[in-house]
Amino acid sequence: MEKLYTLVTGAVSEIGQNVCKKIAANSPLILQGRDFDKLSRFKESLPESKDHLVWQYDFINADNLCFDTASFIESNNIHIKNVVHIAGIAEFFPAHLLNRQNIKTSFDVNFYSILDILSVLAKKKYKSFLNSIVLISSVSVHSASGKGMAAYTSSKAAMEIYAKSIAAEIAPARINSIALGGIKVNKNDGISKSLDSNISSYPLGIGMPDNAADMVSFLLSDNSSWITGQTFIVDGGYSVCKK
Repeated sequence: MEKLYTLVTGAVSEIGQNVCKKIAANSPLILQGRDFDKLSRFKESLPESKDHLVWQYDFINADNLCFDTASFIESNNIHIKNVVHIAGIAEFFPAHLLNRQNIKTSFDVNFYSILDILSVLAKKKYKSFLNSIVLISSVSVHSASGKGMAAYTSSKAAMEIYAKSIAAEIAPARINSIALGGIKVNKNDGISKSLDSNISSYPLGIGMPDNAADMVSFLLSDNSSWITGQTFIVDGGYSVCKK
């Protein structure tokens, strides 16, 4: 009998790791990412580590993703019941430098990857096993975003509209998006520094990875069994201040 798995893309990002730790007890996981060694080490840190699978895959220029998704399922003799799409790329380009290639890179990782995966899972052979799909988006889709974010926000907006558009088709499986505000991660980069300097825009403070993981856990659970096709803004009140 095939095992039922939860696929987590971007599993070794800080948000991905917190999500995996939160849900690992409820389902064996497929940990997707680009770094096999990092994925393998993280797998060993999870409870019931022997039950989880590693899927090393780069979503950039992934022209064979549909075929490779089906091959992964068949070769491991499993089925996928939940999907959490966290994999993403945030590259910023001012309008005069924006071109088809950098738009394509953002769309490849943020949107086309989940489109291809779900085009496989929506087939009759796999659809009956699907339960809940959660897509990680950004509050920048819904409020004024900074300069240079056109590629990023366009790809996230496409993902949200796609989820709403297919919700009826894939029912009784559910699909929802979470538009996250700023999440504090352990990176000494421009985004993290920008969050620190912009803390007054967050009435409830800057978010932590656990805040994202809690919402993902809710949308995967039976407590959200009558919710589909929705986007939930989880941003500590940032969008309220921006209006």
